[in-house]
Amino acid sequence: MNIKKELKNYINSHPDYWEFEDELKEVLRLKKINKSKHKVMKIITKEIEQAFAKQGYTGNKSAKDIKIIMKLFNPTGAGTWYLYEKEDEDIYWGFVTLGDPVCAECGTVSMQELMEYKGRFGLGIERDMHFEPFSKTLEEVQEIIKSGGHV
Repeated sequence: MNIKKELKNYINSHPDYWEFEDELKEVLRLKKINKSKHKVMKIITKEIEQAFAKQGYTGNKSAKDIKIIMKLFNPTGAGTWYLYEKEDEDIYWGFVTLGDPVCAECGTVSMQELMEYKGRFGLGIERDMHFEPFSKTLEEVQEIIKSGGHV
């Protein structure tokens, strides 16, 4: 299906999104570019892998001593994951908000499940390429999110 037809079908089936038409066009344009270049964002780079190894086990640390290694987000909806510990090849510990700061909490997440998720327009979970490992503590992120802010 071409981009214009996909956008038209989506807007017709979701009339409350008509006001975001320009943003939706941009998302579809980027999706087309990504498909044409066959480039997939590398979620866990060598730098990030090393940062998780450096941080190590966090179970005996306080939130002020735990550093966030990686930020993942849903580009087309709610969901942000601030990951700070790698438990094994699939399971990571992180602070997660699904749009409601009151319900944001720490827990585990399966990287495989996150990578299998496809949201609107077939877009999946992405890594915030501008987020620097070790730049924020868990405590800082929790305070910002719980107060309604964004990291």
